[in-house]
Amino acid sequence: MSTSAAATETFLAHRNLLFTVAYEMLGSAADADDVLQETWLRWTAVDTAEVREPHAYLVRITTRQALDRLRSVKRRRESYVGSWLPEPLRPPPRRGAPPTPVGAARPGAGRAGSVPAGTGGPRHPGPVGRARPRRGRDQ
Repeated sequence: MSTSAAATETFLAHRNLLFTVAYEMLGSAADADDVLQETWLRWTAVDTAEVREPHAYLVRITTRQALDRLRSVKRRRESYVGSWLPEPLRPPPRRGAPPTPVGAARPGAGRAGSVPAGTGGPRHPGPVGRARPRRGRDQ
């Protein structure tokens, strides 16, 4: 078996562990996959014959790559100068269109405004915290 085939086999044998390490640190499967790709590139650049403990070496590469990813994400968030406002949910009114009165039903509002407050609606029996008699005591 050639050296590159042995390196590939070693990496694939540890892939699930490496993914778990990266995912636990980053919390994102996409970021964990990116870290695994970086780990693979670094692993293929190393003379694997010189590595005594491939398991420990691969975990260390993965951990360091994940830490680098976390630092870069943190830096991007801190240095962002744009506004953090959400995008508008509906387009602005057309020119010449009368403004929508406050409290008027909007198209697409759904059933949210059709159930009077405090009645609960079909799924909820009533307001949260309503006292209910206990069985055995109040009967």
